[in-house]
Amino acid sequence: MSASDDRCAHHPRVAAVVTCMSCDQRVCRHCIDVESGADSCRPCVAARAPEERRPSRPPQTALEQRRARRFAPPEEQRPTRQPQTTEEQAPKDRSSTAVILGWFGLLVGGLSALSPVLHIMPLPFALLSPVVMLVLGNRALVMAGRDLEDIHQERLPPEVKGRVTHARVLGVLNIVGGLLSCTLMGAVVWFFARAFR
Repeated sequence: MSASDDRCAHHPRVAAVVTCMSCDQRVCRHCIDVESGADSCRPCVAARAPEERRPSRPPQTALEQRRARRFAPPEEQRPTRQPQTTEEQAPKDRSSTAVILGWFGLLVGGLSALSPVLHIMPLPFALLSPVVMLVLGNRALVMAGRDLEDIHQERLPPEVKGRVTHARVLGVLNIVGGLLSCTLMGAVVWFFARAFR
């Protein structure tokens, strides 16, 4: 098979993926006509008389569905579907979830701080709480940052900005609390390591 056989007959710079059943030429995925139901290139389908053309039907078998997806025209050639409602095009408001994550992180951090006094949670969980605070604080900050970007691009209403700010503050508090807890635990470990030498 030569290098020219690997290229589309209609687009010489594009790799061919299938042979047309009508003209036996190698064609790319852009040239194949999925709606005809057979592996025929678009020029061959267009050359057929209208009464010979198969009616357009959706792919039925799994093989036909895979071929339809594989040989579908690129995005710029596909007809665009207008959204039915404005809810489809509006991005999700992540700030509510970010606020919940922020409060949960602070709750975990507060419980771990009170744990030695009130014996609320076992020591391994108390030692993991700074990591939980750091992870939840980071996630809250990222989600709030995306919502803030959506507000600036006018994809979210400006009324959400208060909740986004709330989520950002909680995220920062979680990160600062997690870092302070890690520092404090490191100092305690260092102290006991030096004391018992």
